[in-house]
Amino acid sequence: MPSGQLRRERILARHLYSLQCCLSDRSQFLKPLPSRAVCCPRIYNAFNPIGPEESESVPLKFIEPFKNPWQRQHQRGVYDLLFRASVKEKTGSESTVLVKVPLDSTYGSDAHVLAASAGFAPHLLGKTGVAGAPNIYVMELLSKNDGWFHLVYFELPTHITEEQKESLRRRGKELIHFLSSNQLVHGDLRGCNIMCRLDGNDVHLRVLDWDWAGKQGTARYPATLNVELLYQGKPGGLIDGSHDEYMLEKTLDAI
Repeated sequence: MPSGQLRRERILARHLYSLQCCLSDRSQFLKPLPSRAVCCPRIYNAFNPIGPEESESVPLKFIEPFKNPWQRQHQRGVYDLLFRASVKEKTGSESTVLVKVPLDSTYGSDAHVLAASAGFAPHLLGKTGVAGAPNIYVMELLSKNDGWFHLVYFELPTHITEEQKESLRRRGKELIHFLSSNQLVHGDLRGCNIMCRLDGNDVHLRVLDWDWAGKQGTARYPATLNVELLYQGKPGGLIDGSHDEYMLEKTLDAI
C-alpha cells in the first residue's frame, strides 16, 4: 500500500475518533433533566378563618404535597394542588389540615360552609389569597387513620354489610334533599369526591371538591368539562339539581 494512502487513512481515523468522542460528550448534555415533584407553596404563611367570631389570621405551615389513591391511579394532570399543612390551635397544640389550591378562578366556599354545617362536608376552616396567585382553602383533613375512605370500588371495605349499604343510600337521599332545600348544586358527585366512615350499621358521608358548587340557576360547569364521564350537563352549561341526583344514583348503584 502506498505510504501516502496509509497516512491519509490514519489521519481520517484520528478525525473520526475525535468526532465520536465529541458526539459522546455532547449527548450527555442533551439528556432530559429529572422531573421534580411539586413542592410546597412559599407565599402562603397564614390564612383568614371563616366565622363571625374569628378575626386574626392563623399561621399555616406546609408539610408536604397530598395525593389520594384515586388521583394517583386515574388523574393524568394536576388540576387542583393539594397539600398537608399544620396549624396551631388556641390551646397551643398543632393539628394537620388539608390545603387546596384550585387552579380555576372560582370555588363554592359558601356552599361548602353550609354543607359542612349540615354534616355533609369537611369543615372549611378558612382561606386566603395573594395578589397574582390563586386563593387557597384550608379545611378539615379526613384521614384514613380515622376510618375515612373514598367511595370508589378499590377503597370499599370488603366487610361492608347490606345494612351499611342501605344506610349509605339513606345518607345519599338526605344529601340530595339538603341540596334541593337550599337551592344548591354540586356538579361532581362521583365516588372519588365522596368520603365515608363506618359506625356500626350507620355510615357517615362527606362530600369533597365544591369547586363548581353554588346556587341553582347560576352555578355552571367549567368549559373544560370531560363529557365522557357521567356528567349530564354541557361544558359551560348550568348545573341542575337533577344532574346531582342522577350522578349520585349511578355512583351508589356501582357499590
